[in-house]
Amino acid sequence: MAARLWRAILAAAVLSAVLLATLLARATGLGPAGTALLALALLPGLPLLFVATTAILARAADDVAAPRPARLHHALGMLLGESLHLWAAMLRMSARRTRPGSDGTAATAAPAGARPVLLLHGVLCNAGVWRPLRSRLRAAGLGPVCAVSVEPLLQDIDAQAREVAPRLLALQRRCAGAPVAVVAHSMGGLVARALLRALGPDPFACIVTIATPHRGTRLARLPTHAPALRQMQPDSEWLRALNAAPAPTPGVPMACVYSLEDNLLGPATTARLPAAASFELRGLGHFGLLGDRRALAAILDALARGGNR
Repeated sequence: MAARLWRAILAAAVLSAVLLATLLARATGLGPAGTALLALALLPGLPLLFVATTAILARAADDVAAPRPARLHHALGMLLGESLHLWAAMLRMSARRTRPGSDGTAATAAPAGARPVLLLHGVLCNAGVWRPLRSRLRAAGLGPVCAVSVEPLLQDIDAQAREVAPRLLALQRRCAGAPVAVVAHSMGGLVARALLRALGPDPFACIVTIATPHRGTRLARLPTHAPALRQMQPDSEWLRALNAAPAPTPGVPMACVYSLEDNLLGPATTARLPAAASFELRGLGHFGLLGDRRALAAILDALARGGNR
C-alpha cells in the first residue's frame, strides 16, 4: 500500500511539473526541448516547497521556553538536503514490494555471535526507506539487520506493535535468543515503545529512536480520523498514558537521535526522552537523519552502548 501511495505521489509530482512547464512555455514561447528542460528544472522545487512549508510550521511550534538559535546555514542546509533526501526516500519506497518472509526475520538461523537489529519505519513509509542505513549497519558488523513493513497505513499504534511483535520474536529465535536492538524512525519509535510495554524488556538489547515525536507533534493535527495521527498529537490520551510509565524500562538502554531543524517535528525537542541518551544534531531534516554520516555515527554509538546488555 505504501509503495502504491508513493508511486502515485511521484506521478502527481511529475505531472504537475509538466503541466506548469507547459503553461510557462506557452507564455514565453519556448519550444518542446525548452519545455522538457523546464519541467526537469521544476521537479526539485516541489519537495523543496513541501520541506519549506513544513519547516515554517514546525518552527512556529517550537518550545517558547527553549527556542533554537537561528542559524542561516543550518536552515539552508536542511532545506536543500532534506529536499534531496525526500526525493530519494520516495523513489526507494515506491519501488518496495513486500513479500511474505522478505523482511528476513524468519530466515535460516544466524551464526553464533549475531547482533540482530530490527528497523521500524515511520508514518506512511515502508521498509524501503531504510535501504542506505541498512547497508551501513551491516558494514559496521551488525546483523542480521531486518526491516519490516507495517500495513495498513495509519492504523492504531498498539495494533502496529501487535503486528511487529511476532517478527521481533522470530528474529530473536533466529539468533538463538540474542536480544534484538530496535532502531526506529519517527512514529516507529512510538511503535517500539508500545512493543516494550507489551513484551517487557527480555527481547530487547536497546531501542534507538530517530526523530520520534515522544511528546507528540503539532503537525499531526490534521483534519483526519486516522488513529496513528490522532495518537501523535501532543494532547492525545494515548501519549499521556505511554509517557506516564517509567522510561526507559530498567535493563533496556534507550537513545534519541534528532535534529533541531527537523521539518516535521514541532517542537523539535519532542524527540527527547527523559532518562534516555540524547544525540542532538543540526541542519538535518526528518528524512535526512536516515542518510547523514553524523546521524549514522550517533546511531552506531547508541547501538554500541546498548550492545553491552
